[in-house]
Amino acid sequence: MSSSRRTSPLPKNWAKLRHRTLVAYGGRCALCDQSARQVDHIVPAAEGGSDELDNLQALCDPCHNRKTAQEANRARHAKPPAAPHPGMLRHATEGMDDVDS
Repeated sequence: MSSSRRTSPLPKNWAKLRHRTLVAYGGRCALCDQSARQVDHIVPAAEGGSDELDNLQALCDPCHNRKTAQEANRARHAKPPAAPHPGMLRHATEGMDDVDS
């Protein structure tokens, strides 16, 4: 199974957030309405999503596995940010000696 990668650890109050999310969704999956056991970040934490309740949803195991695999696949195929062209760096700094501080 693929997994996405968090950029920070789960918050200390994760158990409470998890419980509140499952209760808010009535224990049902947000995607298919089956019984939910997982709590998922709507915008993944690895993509800058928060641990706030409005970014959490209850999911069943199959929907959670599918969503996590899609996120991992997207992360694997994401292009790294392009480095600026060296000529653009030189052009951007031309005339900087003339700038008053």
